[in-house]
Amino acid sequence: MRKQFTYLLFLTLLFSCGSSESDKQGNQIPETSEIEWRSFTPEVFDEAKAQNKLVLLEVGANWCHWCHVMDDSTYSNPEVQAYLHENFILVREDQDSRPDLYAAYKTWGWPAIIVMNEEGQDVKRLKGYQKRGKFLKILKEVRANPIAIPDDLVSSGDSKPYSANSSSLYNAFLKRVDHEKGAYHWSNKYLHLPGFMHGLKYYHKNDSLKNWTDKTLNGSYNLVDPAWSGVYQYSAKKSWTNQHYEKLLRVQANYIQAYALYGAIVGDKTAIQTAEEIVAYCERFFGNASSLYYNSQNADLVSGVHSEEYYQLNEKERLKEGTPSVDKSIYLKENCQMAKSLFYLWASSNKEIYFTKAIQITNEILADYSNAEGIYMREKGKNEILSFSDNRHLLDLLMMAYQATGKKEYMRKAKKLGFAIQTTFLEDYGFASAKGNLAKAAAKVELDNLLSVLTFNQLSQVTGDKVFHDLAEQVYETTDKAYLFTKVGYVPLLQLADEQLNEEAYHAVFLTDGNNDKLGREFYKKILLHPSQYFVFEYLPMDEMNEEQQMMYGGLPAGTLFMCTSSYCSAPIYEVKDLEQFLKTI
Repeated sequence: MRKQFTYLLFLTLLFSCGSSESDKQGNQIPETSEIEWRSFTPEVFDEAKAQNKLVLLEVGANWCHWCHVMDDSTYSNPEVQAYLHENFILVREDQDSRPDLYAAYKTWGWPAIIVMNEEGQDVKRLKGYQKRGKFLKILKEVRANPIAIPDDLVSSGDSKPYSANSSSLYNAFLKRVDHEKGAYHWSNKYLHLPGFMHGLKYYHKNDSLKNWTDKTLNGSYNLVDPAWSGVYQYSAKKSWTNQHYEKLLRVQANYIQAYALYGAIVGDKTAIQTAEEIVAYCERFFGNASSLYYNSQNADLVSGVHSEEYYQLNEKERLKEGTPSVDKSIYLKENCQMAKSLFYLWASSNKEIYFTKAIQITNEILADYSNAEGIYMREKGKNEILSFSDNRHLLDLLMMAYQATGKKEYMRKAKKLGFAIQTTFLEDYGFASAKGNLAKAAAKVELDNLLSVLTFNQLSQVTGDKVFHDLAEQVYETTDKAYLFTKVGYVPLLQLADEQLNEEAYHAVFLTDGNNDKLGREFYKKILLHPSQYFVFEYLPMDEMNEEQQMMYGGLPAGTLFMCTSSYCSAPIYEVKDLEQFLKTI
């Protein structure tokens, strides 16, 4: 049975603290003393050519168990070291800090080991841990015959024929999920946010999706640490009980959002409580002097040594043994995800502490992460490589911050960022995953491009600028929808894109005189928690109405809400309960 706590007082204290016990932890991928790893820059290929060597790139992660095992058992071998030094320029990067490499090789898992020729062409890709004997044999074969692999990482912009519509996508998802255990028929079990939100959208409309959503939620509770309440990344072997114990900030954010929405839509207080416990974990282990959070906690207490027995211990017993190290890197995308999830938890729990924290994160990002061109850096002060996904997540966050507060500065910054993203990342084939001082051309990530369709269409609705809707349609046309359709978890996003590009969002128009923003926020909470997730909340200052708005809304008191499309407006709504009744009709 998972431990249950009352967290409000605890969180209040935590949110006001400037440090955590994780300050004592390290944050670097351990390196063997015998191998001198380089950074992946364009210069490595010049050196490879000059020295007649190949380039070996290892992409790993601080929290990756098998990366540590590679260090301890493979790279530590003298014969392996000697052959590597003689024949390769040796390069290592952390996938969390390199969005270009994450985008290119994430399907390979970590560690991903890539051998390239002097022209930057991949000649061998290896997935996961490599035993030293087999590894050395492969390296010798590649060195003797380095044949380039066809470049399938950078898109040509050509997508395969695709003819699915909203109805067929809905049915395809329903047929392909794991109705027995929850989640999907994947090797790894975890709560996948897009699919789970799709289940919530139809929770009260389709019994099969309702049951699947419930099973997914209940299965996912097996991934919640019973002692510390953070969420493990996934469970292997098509089971919910073969946990991999690393804890990533982005995973925590996804589960907070999922549990907050489930709790609100289904009326399940346990789910909301669990979301609060996850926030408490993040504050304890990822909190620091800034408003933002550290990135991850290692699965291993001792790097490279399985720690299953450790995670069976209770709080007191674990602390006697020590705590797994924390990666102190602070990244833009993951903190945007965390802030968004805190808005959802604020709405479902009715606790202002989460709203305050979300705004603090947003404001700190705006203050410290922008470069001169209006694009935001993945890490503070590091402008060499810029990430499309990070900036898209910030765009989503800015639109939420505007709708939660009514402060038009957030909307203005969102619009400015939208244009900057277009200028910086857009290519003929869609959005590139990264720009900057890249050693190789950035890959196109089809999923990120599909998500950008939803983001830019929403930006068009929020700002009223059709140029963003046109951009969304342009990117949708270049997105490989046929490929995405083969991935069950992406089918709900294809359905959303099909629907939202062809439908209007409801606009919740709130008349304000500047003295009733608290009521506006109460209205927005209900909008935010609605299963359809396709609304825009607008604050209309009564002293800024144009002539048409005066004709529609003039004479009504501040605090009045209307639910409108381009051809329809509801009767005036004065109380939250009246909005709740209206939303039931949609």
